[in-house]
Amino acid sequence: KDSSNNESAKNAEHAVMIELVKGVLTTPTVTSSIYGFDGGILKTKQLVTGSTQRTIRFDFFSGETFTNAEVQVTIEGMTFNTNDYYSISGWTHLTSDQISNNGHTLTFTGSNRGVSDIAFELHDKLMPAPGTYLIKFKADADGPGTARSFSEEQFITLIILPPA
Repeated sequence: KDSSNNESAKNAEHAVMIELVKGVLTTPTVTSSIYGFDGGILKTKQLVTGSTQRTIRFDFFSGETFTNAEVQVTIEGMTFNTNDYYSISGWTHLTSDQISNNGHTLTFTGSNRGVSDIAFELHDKLMPAPGTYLIKFKADADGPGTARSFSEEQFITLIILPPA
């Protein structure tokens, strides 16, 4: 339901799956209501194709307490590298073992930070061709194979504009 209490149509894209793993009933990690660019406020950001952005900052606030959590972030149109950062309790460079999917996916595990802001900062990125590109988040609050499973995927949008 939206803020006006209107209920959207039910469809497979928004279905919640509950699965039985090793005899334990798992439920999805609670999604966050605060995430996005510039401190979790904006869900879209417009940039110009061919420009190089010194930094692009976006945040994901956990929807519930994290204990040995796994977080995955996938980015379209650009790639992560070891010059980029994330922050849970201080800014840390990404490591090559956290980056997969030809640089498009970041996965990190072991977050025990509780309900908090996980910030990301991309550095010196060349903006791709004009279009709409998604940055997607999902989290498993207690790590793989335990009581929680991955949350519903949430996303923010980069809109890349042609030069003026």
